[in-house]
Amino acid sequence: MSKRRSERLKIVLQMEERREEEAREAMQTALQAYEREQGRLSDLTQYHTDYENQARQQRQGPQTGQQLIGWQQFISQVNQAIAQQQAQVERLRSRVDQHRDLWRAAWEKREAMDRHIRQCRLQEQQDADRREQKVVDEAVNLRYARPDHRRR
Repeated sequence: MSKRRSERLKIVLQMEERREEEAREAMQTALQAYEREQGRLSDLTQYHTDYENQARQQRQGPQTGQQLIGWQQFISQVNQAIAQQQAQVERLRSRVDQHRDLWRAAWEKREAMDRHIRQCRLQEQQDADRREQKVVDEAVNLRYARPDHRRR
């Protein structure tokens, strides 16, 4: 006898579960990269703030033009690094969103397949119950249809 439909669909469900897990892992990897780069951006921003505060304190004393130009160039480089890091963080945030959408789609497909299999099992059980009831009904009808039963 061939396998029931719900049993045959288990293979499809397992494939969907694998796809969902792969999508979840990709989303998790993207999220970790985002968080790492977000931390680097925070470090750069904090470094910028600390350096500016330190430079302000040092500028209260006499400064040469060369020192001021050096300070401005360095701050400009730090600002450029911050802008690049912000762009990187934004790209990674977008990537996390894409992976989250892919995971959500995989999750929904797996859930739909799981619901379909449950529905198939329910239908299979109802069909089996009807067949059993039919056998019982036929047995009862045969018993009462015999001539020796009618005489009693």
